[in-house]
Amino acid sequence: MVKGRYSKPILSWSLPEEPPPFDLQPGVYHRVLDKQPPRSYPSTSFNPYAGFTFDKYGRLLNASKKVVAGTRFAPVVDDKRKIVPTLYLASTDRAAYAEILVRGKTSTQLTYNSIVNLERVTIEINNTLSLLALTPPFLDDTDKNHYKISEGDLIYSKQRYYPETCRFASEALQKYTRIQGLHWLSRQEDNNSVYVLFENRIDPTGFVQKANFDALSLSELRIWVPDAAAIGVKIDKALFAYLDTTMPEFRLYKHYFR
Repeated sequence: MVKGRYSKPILSWSLPEEPPPFDLQPGVYHRVLDKQPPRSYPSTSFNPYAGFTFDKYGRLLNASKKVVAGTRFAPVVDDKRKIVPTLYLASTDRAAYAEILVRGKTSTQLTYNSIVNLERVTIEINNTLSLLALTPPFLDDTDKNHYKISEGDLIYSKQRYYPETCRFASEALQKYTRIQGLHWLSRQEDNNSVYVLFENRIDPTGFVQKANFDALSLSELRIWVPDAAAIGVKIDKALFAYLDTTMPEFRLYKHYFR
């Protein structure tokens, strides 16, 4: 992976002129996000990254001016270096939780306080969206494909490389004027599909919230706890106690969290 500061994106990834398309079909998709409040935007809206900026070193700063990592493909910037709001979706409930709770959590601790304000929302999309497919042949895990872009670079890289993966997404947004987002396969969730959508390419009036579910409700615990246990996610004492009290079958998983 090319290392460097997050400056104005330069097309340095050998992006092909005609990338493989992926049509996101109308249907119901899943999103995990903060409840409202403290979230300041509707569940069908794009995350505006309100108050986020970049310092002189190109590091992402949140509204409190604290350096943060962002996510794998957000925030992205346009050719004027303005942050473009984005929206993450997944094809299944498990994949939605994996992208928020499971992915990248094996070396850090998942806490009760980090989950208590989360919910899973189902969103219906009424229009077909054209996405850039981050799958073979565009990506190749051998690092030898002729686009010189590997799954290791974009999909499997650690959090410290997020400035680079975000830079890739910014470059793709700028070069491919017709794409409305990115599509890739979740490595944690049996290759279920994950998407990030770009607000400046989409009419959000075609999005409708169908339902929402508390991330700490019993039905939702039964979705994400087995996956968290399977990869050995670390949890704090408060979350362990809550799961032990709330989830009858937690006895099957608790030894994975100790």
